[in-house]
Amino acid sequence: MVERLRTASSPLRRLFGFVAHRRRDMALVLAVVLVSGVAETAPIAIAKVFVEQVLIGQGEAGGDDLGVLFVKGGQALLDAVGSATEDTRIAALVLTLLLLLVVGVVGAFASYARIYLGRRLSAAVVSDLRSAFVRQIMALPLSFYGRRKTGDLISRFANDIQLTYRGVSLVLLVALPQPVVIVGAACAALWLNARLALASFLLLPVLAALAVLVGRRIRKRSAKSLASLGDSLEAMSQTLSGLRVIKAFQAEEEALGRFERVNHRWFRRQVAVGTSKATARAVLELVYAITLVGVMGLGGYLVIEGTWGLNAGTFLSFLLALATMYRPIRRLGRAYGEIQEAGSAAGRIFEVLDAPGEPQDRPSAEDIGPIREGLRFDRVSFSYEDGDDGPVDVLHEVSFDVPAGKTVALVGPSGAGKSTLADLILRFHSPRAGRILVDGVPLDTIRRESFLRQVAVVEQSPFLFNATVRENIAYGRPDVTQEDIERAARLAHIHEDILGLPDGYDTILGERGETLSGGQRQRITIARAILKGASLLLLDEATSSLDSASERAVQAALEELLKGRTALVIAHRMSTIEHADHIVVLEGGRVVEQGSPEILLKQGGLFAHLYELGQGS
Repeated sequence: MVERLRTASSPLRRLFGFVAHRRRDMALVLAVVLVSGVAETAPIAIAKVFVEQVLIGQGEAGGDDLGVLFVKGGQALLDAVGSATEDTRIAALVLTLLLLLVVGVVGAFASYARIYLGRRLSAAVVSDLRSAFVRQIMALPLSFYGRRKTGDLISRFANDIQLTYRGVSLVLLVALPQPVVIVGAACAALWLNARLALASFLLLPVLAALAVLVGRRIRKRSAKSLASLGDSLEAMSQTLSGLRVIKAFQAEEEALGRFERVNHRWFRRQVAVGTSKATARAVLELVYAITLVGVMGLGGYLVIEGTWGLNAGTFLSFLLALATMYRPIRRLGRAYGEIQEAGSAAGRIFEVLDAPGEPQDRPSAEDIGPIREGLRFDRVSFSYEDGDDGPVDVLHEVSFDVPAGKTVALVGPSGAGKSTLADLILRFHSPRAGRILVDGVPLDTIRRESFLRQVAVVEQSPFLFNATVRENIAYGRPDVTQEDIERAARLAHIHEDILGLPDGYDTILGERGETLSGGQRQRITIARAILKGASLLLLDEATSSLDSASERAVQAALEELLKGRTALVIAHRMSTIEHADHIVVLEGGRVVEQGSPEILLKQGGLFAHLYELGQGS
């Protein structure tokens, strides 16, 4: 559905494409809107009859067709209940009161249905929008996030989408029903006195033009305000993430000042939005006041002079029709600015939804089973495209093999390109040149989902979800048993630690697992990788967060895990890769050495130098 809506011309139109997608709900809303509008305008005609037939008492001889109908209808009703009367005023009064009661009851039920269905549909639309947003977030390439601030994305998801809910609700509850009332009241005014009605409509085009003009200003200013709000959330996110550093360096005032500058910019832009809204409302009230004065003056004069066929009863009904018509116009005017604000928010959401996602699998892409031959990097080069001075070269014609069942270690100084190679295997990026082969098949011809089922990853910075220990270890494997989970935990040497937690495997770990030590967090992620049972392991600094005792325990578990499996290990600490079958040494994005650890140590090159530094530390 999102793809189809991308061709729409404006964010608001695209937003309401989500509404149109729910045709049944929309049809129900339109039906009750029509009934509600009729119920709101019907009292105009009833009031005219009340004034002429009940208060003035024109009777059948002096009344119009509608008045005569009320008199006869009232008399028939009273006759049916055994209370017949010849008094036309009483007959008209009875039918008038009965019809007002019926209209009130129908209007009440229609109003309830309109609000309930409108808000339900609004919530459904925003729920669809949130799902589309999160689905897109997971589909976007990592390069997208290098150009975006986390706080801004959170602001779009939390604040902007909520603003679209307000906008959709206003359209369904205000913008849709009010025109029905306006048209009904305008028709009633024309029916009562066409010339006076046309005179009272003279300022409506002016009002519409001013609303459009001010609405555009609100939309532009609102977009700037929402961007500033995203900057504020980003500043707050940075403060929370770096709170330890801020306190350690006693930089609280500096951090507060940085936030205050961003916050003040949002304040100024929000005041500008408020000014535009206040201007729109003031103009609306002024036009209404001018119209009311003009109509009362002209109408009063015509009644006094007895011209244009206007009498006191008709004029009072006309004033009611005019009030009924201008009340929804004022509601529309107030809602218009907020709908434009919702349009700005929708535009920011669609910026994310329109961003190009990960490259799709080729139609001819194949499935793959467990790794049988291994991986081969064949003259692989890669550049990041978002450098300030153009593409940034990271890898240059890198070639090496990872034989099936063997462990290959990537070694090199920071920035050598080790983690980038892991990202290329996971297809987070695509090589600029060269190929990555899996069992002799180019990686880009294998279905992504099929390949990733064969890969388990342990990251440099262990990430745990705010969930139970059991859920964290079994992440991605909801079908595993408790026995399988505990076996993986034992292999990762974390089982006993888990049993020592307050609720064992049911303990909630908190955000990012902050209730655990760094070593415990790392071992749980290793247990997660063990449980997956993948044929290819990517260990990115897998033991970098462990103390010496924990590292020895996990190393023993990893040695058992790696037997018979294909593994690529990235590490700076020599103790984590000294048992590797093959070493690939990277420097400046190029392979400068490769071979067994023993041979590389004898050569006395970069690996030997790094090994000596590691042993010294």
